[in-house]
Amino acid sequence: LSNGVRFVPAAGTPRVNIPLYLPVNATISERDAWKNDMLPHWMEFSYGRVGTRYGWIATANLSE
Repeated sequence: LSNGVRFVPAAGTPRVNIPLYLPVNATISERDAWKNDMLPHWMEFSYGRVGTRYGWIATANLSE
C-alpha cells in the first residue's frame, strides 16, 4: 500500500470470487463486450488485515 503498511492475508481464509453485473444503463458496446466475454464476469477478493483493520480487498489490487 502507498503508506508502507502491507496487506496480510488471514490464515486459512480462501479467496472468494464475486459475480459482476452490468449496470442497467450499460451501452450497447458494453453489452456486446459482456456477451463476448471481453469484460470480466467475476472479481476475486482476499480477506486479511492492514495494520489492525480487517476486511476484503480485490486480489488484483495486491502486488506480489
